[in-house]
Amino acid sequence: GMPENKFDDIFGSSFNNDPFNFSSQNGMTRDDKDRLIEQLYKEIAILRDELGNFKAESHRLVVHLKGRIQELEAELAEQKHLREQAVDENDFLRTELEDLKRVKQDTEQAQKNLTEIERKSIANEQRYTKLKEKYAELVQSHADLLRKNAEVTKQMTLAREALGDVERSKKGLEDSYQRVNEHTQRKAQEQIQQMDGLQGALESSKQEIQLLKSSMQTSKQVYWFNYHHCLQNDL
Repeated sequence: GMPENKFDDIFGSSFNNDPFNFSSQNGMTRDDKDRLIEQLYKEIAILRDELGNFKAESHRLVVHLKGRIQELEAELAEQKHLREQAVDENDFLRTELEDLKRVKQDTEQAQKNLTEIERKSIANEQRYTKLKEKYAELVQSHADLLRKNAEVTKQMTLAREALGDVERSKKGLEDSYQRVNEHTQRKAQEQIQQMDGLQGALESSKQEIQLLKSSMQTSKQVYWFNYHHCLQNDL
């Protein structure tokens, strides 16, 4: 921002004590005024560019985070669907396993009498073993799905927190820019008013000097007139 002593740097610290000192040290020129105004506008433009860049970067980050949240929500929905399927299949297999246990018991009772029943019993035993293994795999898969669901939920929470941080940072920078911009414009207006006042004082002083010159010229003419008149009287 504009330093508080910028006015003294340009017009000199003795300006308030000697407002009619028009030396090169304390004088004011239009170039000084123009340079000061140009510098203030440049600083405002720089702040505006910085805010624009931050807004663009914040927008890209917000879009990315929102996209990531949508991906995680879709993945969470898919995991929920798979978990529900696993639960349904688990219930079906449990029922079928219980049925096979009853069949196995019936088969064992009839095995000694029927060769065909013995063969079916062996087949059922093998199927029972396979279903038992598949049931164990489904239990493990269900546990993995629960862990993955927890991780996805955690990532969604972190993504939402990051999005909130970006929104708060964006709001903070916009508020800061507004304060700096208002302060800079206020200082620029004050400097312009002070320089306009100094310009008025300069014009008034020039008029006084012109009046003094005119008075001196008149006095000089009167003096020469009286001098020549006296010479003529002496002659």
